[in-house]
Amino acid sequence: MQNFFQNIGDFDHLVFTAGDTLQLNELVATDLTKARRAFELRYWAALAAVKYASPHIRTDGSIVLTTGVAGRRPHKGWAVVASICGTIEALTRALAVE
Repeated sequence: MQNFFQNIGDFDHLVFTAGDTLQLNELVATDLTKARRAFELRYWAALAAVKYASPHIRTDGSIVLTTGVAGRRPHKGWAVVASICGTIEALTRALAVE
C-alpha cells in the first residue's frame, strides 16, 4: 500500500470501504481466525490507507472511512462486526483531531 500511494502522486480524496462478506455469528460460534481477517481488512487496511495516503492528499482534500450501523445498533451475532464498526468510528474521530 505504501508503494501504491508513493507512485500515484498527489490526489484530492481518499475513500476507504471494505467489501468483504460479514461474518455474523454468536460469539461462541465465532471463528477467531476469520474475525482477525475481518479486522485486518476493515481496520488495519483503513489505518494503513490513511497513513500512506495522507501525505499525498492535496490541501483541500478529504478522507472518508465508511462503516455500518452495527457499531451503534448491534444485533445478536454481531459482536465482531459491531466492534470493528465502533473502532472505525473512533479512528475517524481521532484522525479528525490530527
